[in-house]
Amino acid sequence: MAVAPKISEPSSCLVKGAWIGCFVAVAASAVVAAVSRTSVTPDTLAYSAGLVAIPAAIYLVYSRLRPDPVIAAVGGSLALTAVVSLAVTIMGLAALRLHMPLIDPALARADAAIGLTSPDVLAWLARHKTISDALGQIYLTAGPLIFIIIPLLAFTRQTWRLWEFSFVFTATVTLTVLTSVFFPAIGAVIHYNIGREILAQLPPGAGRLYVPTFEAFRSGALQTIDIHHLEGVVTFPSFHAIMALMIAHAWRGLPGATLVKVWAALVIVSAIPVGGHYVIDLIAGGALWGVVAVIASRMRGTAADAAGLPAWRMIAAPSSFGSATGPARLGGADGKSDFPL
Repeated sequence: MAVAPKISEPSSCLVKGAWIGCFVAVAASAVVAAVSRTSVTPDTLAYSAGLVAIPAAIYLVYSRLRPDPVIAAVGGSLALTAVVSLAVTIMGLAALRLHMPLIDPALARADAAIGLTSPDVLAWLARHKTISDALGQIYLTAGPLIFIIIPLLAFTRQTWRLWEFSFVFTATVTLTVLTSVFFPAIGAVIHYNIGREILAQLPPGAGRLYVPTFEAFRSGALQTIDIHHLEGVVTFPSFHAIMALMIAHAWRGLPGATLVKVWAALVIVSAIPVGGHYVIDLIAGGALWGVVAVIASRMRGTAADAAGLPAWRMIAAPSSFGSATGPARLGGADGKSDFPL
């Protein structure tokens, strides 16, 4: 009689990798801030510490004192998300004061070579205002959905997949912002100088909401980061494209997975009018996510694919890391990884 493969923990490699990525993000942020001589106000640091304190405490208590992998995974993932998000936001703003050359002309040439440019997409959306307005609302849902997928994965007893998600988030957002440190771009709407008649048919502030902050730090008008300027200014690669893909991938096997894939496609499209992205930004974001997701899949290994239960049945399954029914079965009969969406 065949013996079922032993199920490992939800990948200690992924857990360690996620925390190492967090350290790298914080360290890189500190280095960029120091080199660019950018300071952070005390109230911003206090706000950041307060935001992280509760989920970090939950993680420490339920991973060390009263072990519960589900609660620990929620606390750890939320703490990681908060720390890394704050660190890379500070890094992105501070990097603007380094005055690296803008790569917008190169991105525009790449779009032209592809045969589909942002002005083409914006002109079409301006003629279809209902679609444009809908995309404006869909764009805003990507960030909040991260804080939905984290508890959803945990409480469906898929802590291994949650740590996979946390690793991918930490790695991709850090690499995205590190890329922007050396290759900044102000965005397609500004570079192409899109006309008012088109902008009037797009969602309010489309493609330019971040521009005042971008220009203030790049010009030197702002030298200190405060709580009022904690906003994303990175356009290349597109992290909205990355978020959409990582959420759809993490949702695989759960109820509504097909709808989430449709949502992800719409978020990626919405990044052009609302986020001010070039088409190549989306391609670069997708490529970056793909590379990191493959690495995460290899780090996870195939042991987690052997449980043999669909994901939705994990709600009633035991929650221990080493449970034979813990992770959902994601591979085929041969036990191979099912990485592609």
